Parts: sequence; C-alpha cells; structure tokens
Amino acid sequence: MGRPSLYSDALAAEICERLATGESLNAICKDSHMPTRQAVHEWIADNRAGFGDKYARARAVQADHYADEIIEIVDTETDPVRARVRMDGRKWVASKLAPKKYGDKLETENRTTVNTADPLTALLQRIATEGTKV
Repeated sequence: MGRPSLYSDALAAEICERLATGESLNAICKDSHMPTRQAVHEWIADNRAGFGDKYARARAVQADHYADEIIEIVDTETDPVRARVRMDGRKWVASKLAPKKYGDKLETENRTTVNTADPLTALLQRIATEGTKV
C-alpha cells in the first residue's frame, strides 16, 4: 500500500495539530500514514476544504510555540552555549513564520523631500534640515 494522496479532514487536522506543536512538515511527512510534502503543498494550493487557511494558522501557532520554547530554554538549559544555539534557531524560524510579530524591526529616518535637479540646492537643504550630519 502506498502513501495516502487523497485529502481527508482527519489527515489535514493531524498535520495542522502537529505543526502547531512545533513538529516540522518534513518530520510529519516521514510517517507512513501521512501524505508527501508535495501532496500537502498541492492541498494548500488547491485550498481543499480551507486547508490553506488552516495551515497558515497552524504555522502562526507554531511560531508562538517556538517563542514559548525560548523561555523554557532560558529557564532550564545549564550550558549557555547550547542555550544560545537552541534559542537562535527557534528565533530564526519564528521570525520567518511570523515576521511581523517576531521579525527584526527596521527603523527608518523621516527625511524631508528635496529637489534633486540641482545637487547644490539639495545638499544645502539637507544641511538645513539635518544639520552638519551629511
């Protein structure tokens, strides 16, 4: 008997539950009763029974799970080098799964619009608005 390829609500629910608890899609799809990664991605693309939305929510919960694990690592890991490696991996994955929530915040400067047709005038305007920091 081959691996299942037909969508079922039960398989979809199990995949989402396991993702939400921190398991990788690779590990889930290695189980003999689970579909291949390709089949899961086809289900997402086809959005069978709203699977794409459920999958996205499971990935968001997975990011929260990794953030919670970081706190546990800080509280329990005795080796600081091991703790840093474990935390950095989880921080990286969480930042990719939920970039608005866990990604790096980028600060931008509020710059005044200047006329760039005349470079000298543009430079003088920048000096006037930013001071000598040119």
